[in-house]
Amino acid sequence: MNNTLDQKIKIITLATGIILFVVSTILYLLFSLPRGHFPIGQIITIPHGSNSNEISKILKEKRAIKSVLFFDLLTGLLSAEKKIKAGDYIFDSPLSSFQIVRKVVAGDYNIQNEKFLIKEGSTIKDIGLLFENKGFFQAEELWEIAGFSGVDYRKTKEMIPPPDDLYSVSSLLESKPKYVGFEGYLFPDTYFFPQNISPRGVMEIMVKNLDRKITDEIREGVAGSKRSFFEIITMASILEKEAITFEDKKIISGILWKRLNKGMLLQVDATLQYITGRNTYELTENDLNTDSPYNTYEYKGLPLGPIANPGMDSIKAAIYPEDSPYWYYLSDKNHNVYYSETFEEHKAKKAMFL
Repeated sequence: MNNTLDQKIKIITLATGIILFVVSTILYLLFSLPRGHFPIGQIITIPHGSNSNEISKILKEKRAIKSVLFFDLLTGLLSAEKKIKAGDYIFDSPLSSFQIVRKVVAGDYNIQNEKFLIKEGSTIKDIGLLFENKGFFQAEELWEIAGFSGVDYRKTKEMIPPPDDLYSVSSLLESKPKYVGFEGYLFPDTYFFPQNISPRGVMEIMVKNLDRKITDEIREGVAGSKRSFFEIITMASILEKEAITFEDKKIISGILWKRLNKGMLLQVDATLQYITGRNTYELTENDLNTDSPYNTYEYKGLPLGPIANPGMDSIKAAIYPEDSPYWYYLSDKNHNVYYSETFEEHKAKKAMFL
């Protein structure tokens, strides 16, 4: 009797084992192996604070897994729910559910950073096009956040100015009028940006980099100049476009501040180039008569705002100008700068070198 009972138990145990093996194999084949149309190369975002069920629904929606129920069971069995790292993930090959769990628990985002060299003197327009050409986002997406070049937002109803909350990024923005974009504040440097960076993220990183570069000593220099940082960065952007060497930048800075103090026109070609896109040798008589606050041949004072994003030499030159007897300067095509004390001398050098 006992032998018969033992035999039945063994048969039931064996049959149960076979059934469990078959069921687990089917489940593995159905739900664990990578599914067709796996989202290779797509960014999948796991938001902060998401629970296992929310995460599995996201993965199912993105076609990374086949079954929400199976993924929930899997994370439960592996005690993985509270270990999953939020963030953006990219899968470069099809993965099983087990592999996906391991990946999100390890925080293996697989987001590669790409190197960006933002050159001194680059404009917001240049920077936007650089990101577009690298396939990150459309240039206009950055321009909408950081501001379109040369736009006075007081005079256009078609364009919305950059969001007010962006001004909390840095105290350096306190003196910047809200009717101009963030030209001048996107510090030129070498950056490493992840593939999923947003236009706003780019702008904030670059502005914060400027904030770090402007040391307490430099801030004291700005305060001592009796000028706002906005005025300094505007002048620095002109110097960035007008001169190559630090020494020339300091001398030209002295000339331009001196002209401003005397109420003279700056008459700087670089501000016209900013709105026309033409270099000094291409500017026409019509360009010189352009009715724009960036036309320093027609309007006294600094232009409406910065005309580029300057480097540290230009910023320092704007803060610490060099005194000289000169009132005029010009540059030839080889970037040699010629200085003059009088307008007659300036005209003679213009005829000689240009």
